[in-house]
Amino acid sequence: MSTQEEQARHYMDGFRRSDHQAILACLTDDVVWRIHGARTTRGKAEFDAEIGAPGFEGSPDLSIERLISEVDSYMVAVP
Repeated sequence: MSTQEEQARHYMDGFRRSDHQAILACLTDDVVWRIHGARTTRGKAEFDAEIGAPGFEGSPDLSIERLISEVDSYMVAVP
């Protein structure tokens, strides 16, 4: 398993447990989260505020369907 795949799995596990610290530990300070059709967050503080927003409740049931990695980035497809 590659480092990118391990990191993606840790990240998804953090979301499953609603563990903000575990999620943020997987991100760089310059993280950009594009929520297509809605907004874009930049940086850990904005990212943390987004996952702590009132509409984000509970622990999501996430599973990795496919993981694609390239040099310094990766994409995770969830069903």
